[in-house]
Amino acid sequence: MTRWYVVYTHQGAEKLAEGHLQRQGFTTYLPLCRKITRHARRVANVTAPLFPRYLFVAIDVAAQRWRAINGTFGVNHIVSMGERPQALPDGVVEGGPDVRIDGIESAVHVFVKVLNVLLRGQSYGWHCLHDLACRSLRQH
Repeated sequence: MTRWYVVYTHQGAEKLAEGHLQRQGFTTYLPLCRKITRHARRVANVTAPLFPRYLFVAIDVAAQRWRAINGTFGVNHIVSMGERPQALPDGVVEGGPDVRIDGIESAVHVFVKVLNVLLRGQSYGWHCLHDLACRSLRQH
């Protein structure tokens, strides 16, 4: 059965990791949002990951070689509890990739789903996502 898992990437390598995982046959989801950056008197409207250093990957642990994810360029590791990766609760990512505004996933849609799971007390060890969600809220 295919479930969604969280992959922790190297800094700034979310899109690189996503591309390499897709070439290996994995289904990935990298929620993006629009962000204004300022540098050297230049202002740019860019797309950035909603959750910096994290992306989602759909895996059937019984059928796919999920350990190959840890050796993928741009990937630091798949978030695990012990030896096996820890799946996200059902409903966190489902429907997220299909919600698009001008080619960008609706950041609010994914953000609200992650917060709903965390606030219901069903975090299943996903304290890192709570911290990440709080940081993302402050940045955007």
